[in-house]
Amino acid sequence: MEIDKAFYESALRQTERDLATLERERTTIRGEMARMQRELRSLADKRIEWVRAAGSIKTLIGLSLSEEEAALCGTPAEKERLAQIPPDAFKEISLPVAARKYLEILGRPATHRELKDGLRRGGINPELKHLDNSLRTALQRRPEEFVFLKDKGGVGQWELTEWSDVIDQVPNEVVRPESRRLSVVGGSTAAVREA
Repeated sequence: MEIDKAFYESALRQTERDLATLERERTTIRGEMARMQRELRSLADKRIEWVRAAGSIKTLIGLSLSEEEAALCGTPAEKERLAQIPPDAFKEISLPVAARKYLEILGRPATHRELKDGLRRGGINPELKHLDNSLRTALQRRPEEFVFLKDKGGVGQWELTEWSDVIDQVPNEVVRPESRRLSVVGGSTAAVREA
């Protein structure tokens, strides 16, 4: 029984095209999932703000607070946490270490400007002429520690990788077999590489 190599070659090409399509769909879906997870985090932050507002109003008019309102209204405000950063908090330490420390104090992701301004307030090396670019480069070189997330039309934010539940947005490398053309040589089939 002779095998029809042309049929299998065409089936192989179709399978490779289907695999490439599948990988593109996976990448698209991963991007959508990441966007939706960021949206969920944003909504959770907004909810906390509204619960704090409700708790403040209840406190003002003398009503009792729910457990959640009491827990959220009893924590120090972000401005108070930032005011506790001493002017020499980031002296003599590297940019990535200072950025990590600042984000941990802040307790949330921060825009690049917020991060830069916070490090300046904390006394980061004043001799750095281009802190903006130096900081960006230092954080980009440490993808295992820092993630920069940006929604369409939004302002991007730096966050620590351990905070990020965003699925890896870098698509898996598509592994494609070498392209080969089958041809009959002297009664047997041989694989010839296409140039």
